Amino acid sequence: MFGLGAGEIFIIVAFALIFIGPKKLPELARNLGKGLREFQKAKDELMHHVHNEENEIKNSIGDLDTDHHEALTGVNLSDDEVEAEVAAIEKALNDGDSSEKTASNNPESKAQTKSETTQEKKPETKDS
Repeated sequence: MFGLGAGEIFIIVAFALIFIGPKKLPELARNLGKGLREFQKAKDELMHHVHNEENEIKNSIGDLDTDHHEALTGVNLSDDEVEAEVAAIEKALNDGDSSEKTASNNPESKAQTKSETTQEKKPETKDS
């Protein structure tokens, strides 16, 4: 305690008994204990207040970071909303692929595609 050894504390108590007296020493110790308790209580309240302020500042910084990101990217969707959008796009792409496969398996569309290719291959004849 305060870098004092047992012998040093004993000498301080002995001097206190001599100069203060045995009648007033218990009252002085009691008042010293009350003062230390109040000091400890004030310190704890201050630390609690500082930690609360620190947490509020961290939360505001987090909010500002989010706002800054949204301002720069224009993206303010949550992860769930983004995943839903990606799933919808994938579904639309898959539906488009399956409709093309269905059309390519259809004989009428094959004939139509074949006639389109033959029309492209016909050379243009020039009338002279």
